[in-house]
Amino acid sequence: MQRTSGLPGLRLLRLHPDLLRQLPVLLAARLPLLRHRLALPRPRSIELLERLGCDVVCCFGVSKLSASIVATCRRRDLPVVLFLMREEDLAATDTQSPSHRDARHHVGHLCHLALTSASRVVAQTRHQQEVLHERFGLSSQLIRNPVDLGAPVGAEPPTDTPHLVWIGRAESANKRPELCLELARRLPHRRFLMIAGRREPELFDHLCQTAPPNLRILERLEPARAEAAIAAASALINTSNREGFPNVFLQAAKHAVPIVSLEVDPDGFLSRHGCGIVAGGDLEHMAEQLERVVHRR
Repeated sequence: MQRTSGLPGLRLLRLHPDLLRQLPVLLAARLPLLRHRLALPRPRSIELLERLGCDVVCCFGVSKLSASIVATCRRRDLPVVLFLMREEDLAATDTQSPSHRDARHHVGHLCHLALTSASRVVAQTRHQQEVLHERFGLSSQLIRNPVDLGAPVGAEPPTDTPHLVWIGRAESANKRPELCLELARRLPHRRFLMIAGRREPELFDHLCQTAPPNLRILERLEPARAEAAIAAASALINTSNREGFPNVFLQAAKHAVPIVSLEVDPDGFLSRHGCGIVAGGDLEHMAEQLERVVHRR
């Protein structure tokens, strides 16, 4: 057998008669993996890719979709660059097992296929580069997230008074917006604003139903108004347990708005460069630091 860059990843060259009796064992061991690989989606983006005649293809994020695109490109000897978008992109590849699912329900071995078969991987942080090298033996290119230093054009903040602002997806595995509600309960004399995408509808509805009176929830905003909300904030709140490099961190730094993070500190952006405070996973300490930041401003 010969390993190939396409799917299912092997080409049969010659079969020895003595190996025939081992085929049932081989199929039993490999069938789940082959089933999942052959079940890769064929979305419109792949059909478009096959017609365009590109010189290079860029994929963003590690997922079943990016695995499909990477596999298609490799079959056609087309260079494909995979850009990491978040820390979960690396968590998803912890195992090559088809039975493994990450917090976003992505299949482990497909994510592993996307990452290890790409022509080049681009990381957001040096930490991601270290994980790629240590866990997968992969080299990568570091390209840090950019930020537009111009002012948001024609955008008004959604509130007239400064708030403690939380921005992100309403999903519990990583962003943990429910912790923002707990912070609002611990600081009832402070105003909070949550701008959340409805990633998990049931969680979003629960947040709206249980939010304390000093916390206002908005379901997404256009990017300019979201940045205006950050610019007018007393502080930006982050309750995630993993991040790549959040664009909202760059926007807060651009407007000299302090960041108070429960756990994440990508490449020491907060602790080493004085852009904010990391609470070390202690919610009570985070509430104290928020109070301190607001009092100083």
